[in-house]
Amino acid sequence: MRFHQVLLIFVIMLFAIMVFNTQAFTSFSTDRAVTLQTTDDRYGLISLEPYGENGIYFTDEAGDGTFEFSITDIPLQFITYENVMTITNNLNYPVKVKILDSGSYEDRVSFTSDAYNLESDGRTIYVGDAIYVDLAIDATGLPGVDLLDSINIVAYQDGNDMYNMHRSVVLATAEEAVYDPYANDMPTNAAYLGELAYEIRRSGGWISEGSDCFEDMGLDPKIWNNNINGYEYSYSNSNGGVIYIKNTREKIYMGWWGMIVNVNRGTGILYSFSEDYYYVRIGRSWYGYAYLISYY
Repeated sequence: MRFHQVLLIFVIMLFAIMVFNTQAFTSFSTDRAVTLQTTDDRYGLISLEPYGENGIYFTDEAGDGTFEFSITDIPLQFITYENVMTITNNLNYPVKVKILDSGSYEDRVSFTSDAYNLESDGRTIYVGDAIYVDLAIDATGLPGVDLLDSINIVAYQDGNDMYNMHRSVVLATAEEAVYDPYANDMPTNAAYLGELAYEIRRSGGWISEGSDCFEDMGLDPKIWNNNINGYEYSYSNSNGGVIYIKNTREKIYMGWWGMIVNVNRGTGILYSFSEDYYYVRIGRSWYGYAYLISYY
């Protein structure tokens, strides 16, 4: 009698294990914070963890191992937060993972992993493997707003969603800076004109080259059509649209791939507003990815 009881218990346990490892569990939902440790995930099917320097944007305010996704004061430009998190597949079969976002400006936010768009295409994670997730945000012209309300990390098997993680998200942009066109602040003024130009071009508008561009941007030509503490600003449709900054005072020192380039009085540099970096002229050609060292 005892042998039959033990055998029955063994058969029941074996059946339970087989059920758990098949598609009998085809749909799980959890409200744990975008999430990181799996302390409140009793299955541990899909684990999320902060990664690298940008892992600081996953915060555990309650101190219980449940993290929340939060970034505030996002700069008003295009920016990518690389490797903000990892997603690991702890199942015994591959799954495809997507990150679906929801909010007023969801078109300005994208989640990627290498060359994969995790929103539209997703990415397959094989057994025991992990992927690294990048967060790209275009906050140009969006001061003081919340970009998203929530995200849902979904794992699919054979086209069926079998695991959902719904989370509220804080992605708040910085307040709009107040610019003083008379200030001796060449980078600030360049960025200000770049933001205006970007929005005009993004909405399908056109900007005249030269001094007329300031009127096109809705600025006072009496201020912007003249030298501002030693710098002339104009617009050019070359290089995909740039702000041309002519130095009328001393020198500008630029860095370019370890070189120091002197920009003498009467010459200038270019600021690419769509790519957010400077071009510097060396010889007869313009070279990108230059950075400002000092200016007068």
